[in-house]
Amino acid sequence: MLVVEVPLLFEAGLAEEFDAVVVVSASEELRRERVQARGQDFGERADRQWSEDRKIAAADRAFVNDGDIAALEGWVRGVFAEFARPAAS
Repeated sequence: MLVVEVPLLFEAGLAEEFDAVVVVSASEELRRERVQARGQDFGERADRQWSEDRKIAAADRAFVNDGDIAALEGWVRGVFAEFARPAAS
């Protein structure tokens, strides 16, 4: 299994290049806080990207990461186990 982080995957038209697309999102408030903490402009960044709803709808699996790290880790373990299974021949 190869995991690749592609920030503008959908916007660049690259989703079809992968067997599966997993989106980890967060509420707008939390995303805004994280972007601003990095010294970036949230509105400018958001204008270049698909909406979170659109990305989640286009993904094979999605998780809204507004909780604690344990919840995220548990979800990631489950997704990893699901996609790590050998393909049926």
